Amino acid sequence: TQLTPGSPEAVAQDFLQAVFDNDVEAAHSLLTPELQDECPATDIGLLNSREPTVAVFDDVRISGDVATVTVELRSVDYLAEGIFPDFDVWGRTASIRLDRSDNEWRVANASHPLMTCPRRY
Repeated sequence: TQLTPGSPEAVAQDFLQAVFDNDVEAAHSLLTPELQDECPATDIGLLNSREPTVAVFDDVRISGDVATVTVELRSVDYLAEGIFPDFDVWGRTASIRLDRSDNEWRVANASHPLMTCPRRY
C-alpha cells in the first residue's frame, strides 16, 4: 500500500524502518524536538532479542494535531530443521504517538519495545 508522504502512517513507517535497520540517528531525527532533548538516540531500538519480521498497521487515529498509530510487531523464530520445523511465533502491539507542528508530523512517543524514553501518554 502506498502511503501519502508526510502522513502519520508514513512517518511511523519511516520510524519503524529506521528502528528495524538499527539506524538510531535516523529514528531520532523523526522525533519531536522536545523528545529529542529528552531521549538520546541510544534509547531507541528494539528492546527484545527477537527482531520483528513484519509490522502490520492495526489502527490510525487522528484528532487535530495528534495521531496514534498502532502496529502489531510479529516475528517467527525457527527452532529446528527438518521436514516439519518447529517454530515460535512472537507478537506484540506497539503504539506510536505523533504530534503535528508547522504542518509536519513527528514522533512524540513510542511504546515498548521500540524505545525506553519516558512515557508521556
